[in-house]
Amino acid sequence: MPKNRKGRGWRQPWVRAWIVQGLVLLLLGVAIAYFGANLVQNLQRLQLPFGFDFLWSRSGPSIGETLIEYSPTDNIVRAFGVGLLNTLRVVILGMVLATFVGILVGMARLSENWLVRKLATIYVETLRNFPLLLQLLFWYLAIFLKLPTFAKRIQLPGPIYLSKNGVALPWFQTHSSTVIWMVALGLGGAIAFFLWRFLRRQQIEQGTSTLSGLWPLLLLISLVVLVGIFVGVRLLT
Repeated sequence: MPKNRKGRGWRQPWVRAWIVQGLVLLLLGVAIAYFGANLVQNLQRLQLPFGFDFLWSRSGPSIGETLIEYSPTDNIVRAFGVGLLNTLRVVILGMVLATFVGILVGMARLSENWLVRKLATIYVETLRNFPLLLQLLFWYLAIFLKLPTFAKRIQLPGPIYLSKNGVALPWFQTHSSTVIWMVALGLGGAIAFFLWRFLRRQQIEQGTSTLSGLWPLLLLISLVVLVGIFVGVRLLT
């Protein structure tokens, strides 16, 4: 009796699947080409420009916060780049803060303290069951619009300034001596780390308290102060 052999060629399921997917992609490409050509012909008939040359034209609007230099006279490509960097900054900060808050609230919900556990539960249930759009409207209308203008800004410890323009924080300003600061901090951190390991080993071997974390920290702070005295610049502005 002949053996029952599986189908060959187009009878195999994976071959038929590839053929069907190829036909679908082909039909999709033909449809895109047809409608694209129709669009181009209609635009040419109406004498309307078509292309990406507008990306190199003047952007026009100003952007409040930028990570790179930008002015309204720059082209639209640079404006898109500024927007992309701002979006990445918000996404990264949001991921870090969301992770920190999530871990903190999760630990609070597992706490043996009744009050802490209930407060964390109320926080989670309130935010989860409250629509995100209404939360955004609440923070914008009830909090953000009630803040003063920058001329009447609220000064917080730091100094940190709070206004409708946002939160103004001290930040690092690059100088001609920035490389010196970076080398000094890197060298000081490495020396402090090896000193901490040495003191920690001595503490374990001798069984005595040698304040293994205090001396490396004092060494690093002293190095920063000495570099600041000799360089004579401020890191924050």
